[in-house]
Amino acid sequence: MKQHILNSIIGNLEDDPIYAVKIDDLDKEKTICNNLRARDMEADSGSVKDWFNTHIFEAGVKNFGITVRRKNGSGFKTMGDMQIFTLANGKVQDTSAPAQPAAAPIDQGQPFGGLNGVVQGLNAVDTAFRFMDHPRLIERNNRLESENEMLKEKVAELKEKLLESKFTDAKAAGNSQLVQTLLGVLPEAVAALKSGGGAQAPGLNAAAGEGLSPIKQQIMQLVSGNSDATCSWILAVVSGFGNADFVTELTDLLNKYELIKQQ
Repeated sequence: MKQHILNSIIGNLEDDPIYAVKIDDLDKEKTICNNLRARDMEADSGSVKDWFNTHIFEAGVKNFGITVRRKNGSGFKTMGDMQIFTLANGKVQDTSAPAQPAAAPIDQGQPFGGLNGVVQGLNAVDTAFRFMDHPRLIERNNRLESENEMLKEKVAELKEKLLESKFTDAKAAGNSQLVQTLLGVLPEAVAALKSGGGAQAPGLNAAAGEGLSPIKQQIMQLVSGNSDATCSWILAVVSGFGNADFVTELTDLLNKYELIKQQ
C-alpha cells in the first residue's frame, strides 16, 4: 500500500507542473529537498523516477517523510499531512498496524460514526484502492477549486472593464452634445450682457428678448433677476467659452454636481 502511495505522488509530480514535495530524512533529522517540482528533478537527474532512485533509494535513506505542496503565487501551500515511508533492501515497506481488538457488534438503534464500521464493509482490495487514490483525488479537487476561483476573478474583471468602457463612451457622447449645445446658446447671451452692462440688466430682457429662443430668453431673465456681482461671475464664465479646454472642464464640473440635465 505504501508503494502505491509513493507511485501516486511520483505520478502527480510528472503530471502537474505546480505539484511539489518536501522530503525529510527522519533518521538524520534533515531536509533532503524543499518545494521540489518535476522540472527541478528532471534537470538534476533526467526524470522524476531517476531522482528518487539517486537521492532516496540509492542514497542509504531508510525512513523518510514526504509532504505534498502546490505552487501558490510566489510561495507554496501544504496539502495534507506528511506521508512516512520506510525502505528495506531497496523496497518500500508497509508499516504493520498494531493488532486491534475484535469490534463489538453495532447497535443498529444508535448512530455510529466510527471508521471501523466503514472499513468493515470493504474488502482488502477496495480499502487499498481508496487509500492509494485518495491523495490524487485531493490534489485534483484542490486544483479544480483553484482554477475555478481564477476563472471567477477573470469574469468579474472583464465585466468591470466592459461596464467602464460603456460608461466612458456614453459620457463622452453626452459631453460632446452638451458642449455643442452650450456653444450654440451662449454667444447671444454674451453679446447681450456686454452691450447692456450690469446696471441696465432689467432693460436687456425687453430689448434683446425679442426673436430669441425660449432657453435664451430664460437666460436673459435669469441674468436680469440677479445681482451685479452674480452677473459678473456669469459673464466671466461665459467669456471662457472660446476655450475648448475650459468648456470641457466646466462640463465635467456641472455633470459632477448634476447641475445640467442632458436631453
